[in-house]
Amino acid sequence: MKSKKITLVSIVGCIVCLVLVKLDILALLAMLGAVFFLFFAVVHGGLSAAGREDDLFGAFQDSKKQSSNSLVDFFRSKK
Repeated sequence: MKSKKITLVSIVGCIVCLVLVKLDILALLAMLGAVFFLFFAVVHGGLSAAGREDDLFGAFQDSKKQSSNSLVDFFRSKK
């Protein structure tokens, strides 16, 4: 549920920033904000679609743990 909420807030933020760009209000800052919100929407939308409801750092730690476990298993099988 957390990733879905962050995704929805990011989409709304991106839309607001794009409206500000269209109205020519704080154009450069609004563009940077739109890119930032779009990035968050894509990342958290992907986490939500994958069924992961943790934060971005938790997903990063899990992926690193999985890759380190696979490397350990690989080198143990070489013996």
